[in-house]
Amino acid sequence: MKKRFMITLVAMLLMLATAGAASAEQSKPIQVWLDGKELAFEVEPLVQNNVTYVEFRSLLTALDYAITYDAAKKQIRGVSGDGEHTIEMTSGSSNTLVNGQLVKGQIQPLIWKGRTLIPLRFVGEATGLNVEWDGSSRMITLTTPWPNAKDYAQLNSFLEQLGTAQSSGNDSDIRALLSPNGLDNGATYSALMGHVGQVEIESTYQFTNILYMTATETLISATNESRKVSGGFFLNRNSNLVLELSRASKGDEWKLDRLKILTVNYTNIEALRAATPTVPAEEKAKIIGILEEQIAASNAEDVKRYEATFAPDTPGLKEAMTLSQALFEQFDLRFELADVQIIYYDGSEAYIHFTQTTTKLKGPSFIDNQFEGIAKVIKLDNGTWRVTNEMLVLDIDEV
Repeated sequence: MKKRFMITLVAMLLMLATAGAASAEQSKPIQVWLDGKELAFEVEPLVQNNVTYVEFRSLLTALDYAITYDAAKKQIRGVSGDGEHTIEMTSGSSNTLVNGQLVKGQIQPLIWKGRTLIPLRFVGEATGLNVEWDGSSRMITLTTPWPNAKDYAQLNSFLEQLGTAQSSGNDSDIRALLSPNGLDNGATYSALMGHVGQVEIESTYQFTNILYMTATETLISATNESRKVSGGFFLNRNSNLVLELSRASKGDEWKLDRLKILTVNYTNIEALRAATPTVPAEEKAKIIGILEEQIAASNAEDVKRYEATFAPDTPGLKEAMTLSQALFEQFDLRFELADVQIIYYDGSEAYIHFTQTTTKLKGPSFIDNQFEGIAKVIKLDNGTWRVTNEMLVLDIDEV
């Protein structure tokens, strides 16, 4: 008898413990998260008849809806920020309107502690939100499907700001559009601001497509048109780009991490080639002579002589010479210049349009080629001219 009593007592205790745990679980407040941010409600969400209700005003406000309440009609109304969506509900009535259309089914708001609560599942269906319920943690997760109209508007706005900042050449405006990663990426900053101090340009970006998107990262394709307004040498261009953008959380402004140029079409090459800048004969001989000396040094496979044709402060010069030495050791190549023409000159710098043919004489497999290019040369303080690392290949073909 005593044994049976103990078993019964233990069973009762287990039942009470289980019931207590269940009660505690049920009393745990319901959390609602929207795109990674927890929402705060004036009245906590509640469950009634297996239906989860949330406060209308707080939730719709978080979704950028404008809320109005008609006390006489006991009617609450929400209008989306873009004005394209409306939700109307009346206390004591199941006649719910979404975008002016009567919604089928019994969808009735609940008045609790002076606030209007509505079924959460209905909100998801009416606004297009994805709704997930985790019963164990009593957590509701709402996510906005993307890309949506707001996402496209944000991206177009970002590209417009980028073009405006690049056109103005304003350093602080450009930096405001870059993420910490973008600020650390010298190539991205240089691509946007390399013209500043030399030429004024007009730059415009056009959105093309979203290649990838999460709440905090996106990869988009776009086009850019940049043309000279005033100043020195500049190649007008139409470019196809890929931009990597990021932000701290959904809804924040996008920032640029990295910009990658896929293709470039230079649109004023013929006009530049037709130009005939006035260059003193002595300077012209020096400018063309330094490019010819560079070709002669390459044919002689003389790295020191080749290095001497570059400006001393050329970035990455030592590394480039190491690669050149390796190339000379592996191949015996012949370099030839043709169609050499100075297309821009201002006394301190010049741009030379040329054609170069490279032919293998000895060595492993190699594709003989001819390319059309533009080289920038600068005048040093001692009056001599030197080649920079700003060499632009316009076209290249096998020969």
